[in-house]
Amino acid sequence: MPCGMFSNRFLFLPWFLLLLFSAASLPASTGVVVSGSKESSEIGIKVLKAGGNAADAAIAVSMAVGVTEPFGSGLGGKAVILYFEKSSGQVHFIESLDQAPKVFPIEEYRSASYKTKNYSFKAVCTPGLVPGMWDLHQRFGSQPWATLVLPAAEIARQGYIVDAHSAAIYRRSRSNLRANPETRRLYTSGGDVPAAGERMANPDLAATLERLAHNGIAEFREGATARMLAKGIQDGGGWITLDDLQSYQPRSPEPLSASWNEYEIFTAGSPVAGGAVVLMSLLALEDTAGDLDRLSAERFDLLGRVLRASYPRVFRSFGDEASREGARQASFSAEAISDLKKAAAKPLPTTASHCADSPSAEELSGRRSTTHFVVVDSEGNVATITQSLSSRFGAAAIAPGTGFLLNNTMKNFAVNTTRSVNFIAAGKRPRSTMSPTIVLENGQPRIALGAPGGQRIPTAVTQVLSAVLIYGSSLQEAIEEPRYHLRRPLARSESDRYVEVEPSFGEARAATLQTLGWEVNFVEPERYYFGGVNAVYIDPQTQQPVGVADPRRSNYAAYLESE
Repeated sequence: MPCGMFSNRFLFLPWFLLLLFSAASLPASTGVVVSGSKESSEIGIKVLKAGGNAADAAIAVSMAVGVTEPFGSGLGGKAVILYFEKSSGQVHFIESLDQAPKVFPIEEYRSASYKTKNYSFKAVCTPGLVPGMWDLHQRFGSQPWATLVLPAAEIARQGYIVDAHSAAIYRRSRSNLRANPETRRLYTSGGDVPAAGERMANPDLAATLERLAHNGIAEFREGATARMLAKGIQDGGGWITLDDLQSYQPRSPEPLSASWNEYEIFTAGSPVAGGAVVLMSLLALEDTAGDLDRLSAERFDLLGRVLRASYPRVFRSFGDEASREGARQASFSAEAISDLKKAAAKPLPTTASHCADSPSAEELSGRRSTTHFVVVDSEGNVATITQSLSSRFGAAAIAPGTGFLLNNTMKNFAVNTTRSVNFIAAGKRPRSTMSPTIVLENGQPRIALGAPGGQRIPTAVTQVLSAVLIYGSSLQEAIEEPRYHLRRPLARSESDRYVEVEPSFGEARAATLQTLGWEVNFVEPERYYFGGVNAVYIDPQTQQPVGVADPRRSNYAAYLESE
């Protein structure tokens, strides 16, 4: 554990009572699935009803949501998994991020055009999602692998109804989907993207899922799918080989964790950076925020100053670089957190500074698309998982015969700053802002959550957790309150006080933040800019899980009702 117990210096409001009140109208349940679509959530519940555990249901949800939200995740992408194992009381971390090819011309990629870096087979890293889910199954699953994958194959073969949220994303990605022959064939009709209410089927993806169901991980490493994938990428000019697919392995490091008042908070560790932002920010808020009103401008001013101080500390050392491990641990020492609090307590300077190793223009554009889901079973096991293709529809490329979209995760590397911990290299994994998080109380899970949204993921998770644990809101209230994001600068010349808020944030609150030195910008809600936080709260008295599906996206909570 990177840091020790901190004292409880402020009073907690009875937030658990609010959560109980919000759950009063829900059916008595022993399990819950909160995911990005109704179809995937209901498939997870069917697995639980058939006797599967949270790991089993999570695998089924992962496969299904990759069909119903192809713009956000799928077999061609990555996953970050936190799993609370009831029998041992331990939180496990499985990191299956996408990985750069073992051999490729780095300078060719660095000098490539924006379009090539983002929307071509050269943008594709070795996908990590399938190996990650296989590892989750081998370690914690209880049901046959095939029974968990085949429901997604059935959805792909029969089709699903496109909702309004998905239709809007299709419209914004029309030009990219038209450019690749396979995406044009499978995700458009003569170049026209599907409208809300239309049925979408993908027979190629159904066949791939069926092969994966019957052949297991071997299908993705050396089977027909692997061979078509490697050939398609190389024929398209990319660098992933069959050897890359065969040699890829998920990792299982210790999760990043810390004691926080009477809780233990667990989140994803390096090379994931988002979890570090969440944990570092919460530690900085631990004994400094209790006397502020939850919805006051002053609360968001403090949150902004904490994030502003946390960003450079995290992004200096978190990434796929073993030599920075000492620096990562040091950044969570008691002395480092004390320094962070002092930095966050200072008012904004009169001139803007910069944050080293800024994100890409693509990340700041709001086009990042990911998904998050949470599963709780009747035994008390908990899975909270974020998975992604990086951008919407990833590289907007499909290897012929496979049916699934490929990631464009190569663009997540730093390509200009050679000193960056995230500088591009062969066989390296670009870091991520994913932030799946589990909060334990007395050794038992109380909250599990996460979000999509690029660099808006850790700020959303921090905002929601701070609202519940510090300010006494219910989980529902915390997720529905106006979303706030302090943007990380793109370049040294950019401001480090650029704040994005939803229209519901209100002009008066925004004006107060502006007087405190922040540059407040309202973001139109139809842009789906902010991450949709999906979460579950587990009542300590009844052990009943209560799911909250963020209304910002097409999320859905389904329950396993008590008999």
